[in-house]
Amino acid sequence: MAFNYALLRDILLAVRAHQLQPWLFKLGQRVNIHDLFMKNYSVAIIFLAFTILGCKEKTDDYLISECVGASFYYLDNQSTANLLVDFGDPGLNQQIDTATVINSGQRKLVGQDASFGSIPPPTETFASFELYKLSGGKKTLVYKQDPVQNSLWFKRKQNPNDPDFGCQQVDYTLRVTDAMLK
Repeated sequence: MAFNYALLRDILLAVRAHQLQPWLFKLGQRVNIHDLFMKNYSVAIIFLAFTILGCKEKTDDYLISECVGASFYYLDNQSTANLLVDFGDPGLNQQIDTATVINSGQRKLVGQDASFGSIPPPTETFASFELYKLSGGKKTLVYKQDPVQNSLWFKRKQNPNDPDFGCQQVDYTLRVTDAMLK
């Protein structure tokens, strides 16, 4: 870009002459947009380049396309006792009400969880997992996982060929038998 020596000379002359008008006001009277762009083509080209490049929209940079993996947790009560479920973490998403009884022979959804880019296993969902037997209006602890163990939960994918990460849904089932209960 060429330097405008004439403009600089006019400013210096105005300052040297001690005119009453400030040199910026003098500059504003002396130079208009038309003169600036027509005499300095490089300024016009740079201005147009910034305008054109600045308006270029890149929507791909702003979109987040990460998927969510979902886990559903079931209790399959194959014992002879009616059971109540309790979790160590009260913040579990959509957990079963702890007053809900899971009858003998019943399979029931006890919780669900989701995570960006992965399928949360039971160890990431539950801090601990307890089963109580209800007899005579009294709760008695009959089973406890603390810490929770993934190996005790049967894992079933919607599609067996799906990987263990990403946008898949997985059902985890804890099968409870009389041999497991205290």
